[in-house]
Amino acid sequence: MTLEQLAFTVPDAAAATGTSRARLYEAMRVGDLKARKFGRRTLIEAGELKRWLGSLPEARNNARQP
Repeated sequence: MTLEQLAFTVPDAAAATGTSRARLYEAMRVGDLKARKFGRRTLIEAGELKRWLGSLPEARNNARQP
């Protein structure tokens, strides 16, 4: 039986998403990303991390057309 990872620490969430810890803390500060505390550890649930990523604007292709 394999368990899917349920929550990430901030450094692990940053590595998993390709963002910085500072960007995640900023998203938490403004209320865009919800986290939970377990003692001194900040945890972000996997579903919340996926929700936050899905809420980000889509990238545009700004390549020049000939």
